[in-house]
Amino acid sequence: MLEGTLASGKMDGTWTSTGSDGAQLAVWSYRLGVRHGPVRMWYSALDDPEASGHFKLEGTFANGQYDGMVTRYYPFGARQSVRVYERKALKSAQYWSPDGVEKPVESAMGEAAFELKADLSYLATLEDMVRGALAQAQRKVRSNG
Repeated sequence: MLEGTLASGKMDGTWTSTGSDGAQLAVWSYRLGVRHGPVRMWYSALDDPEASGHFKLEGTFANGQYDGMVTRYYPFGARQSVRVYERKALKSAQYWSPDGVEKPVESAMGEAAFELKADLSYLATLEDMVRGALAQAQRKVRSNG
């Protein structure tokens, strides 16, 4: 389930994604249709039944792009990575193996690119769901009008 507000037909303010079991999956923000503000994600039962509800990611968007520190966690709670963005550009990255060993910078930068793609793909999927629901509601209004 997705819940949030619209302003002039665009996503605005805080949005929440909740799984069918009622567990919160993501909370993120918009300013007139553009990702802007904090984002937090949690593991779902589909990701890992034992990790359901555990914290997955926290960061901040500014004008549609990550800005500042983005931290990702393993399902068992340990820190997995830290990425730092400045004016839309990745400035630094750290990545740790599940046993806590820090990986070389080159490996961390590669993992950062993979994580960014996964984060944005997930949010785009949620946004597509909202757009689809809006289009369906508009069709329904037109057919009943």
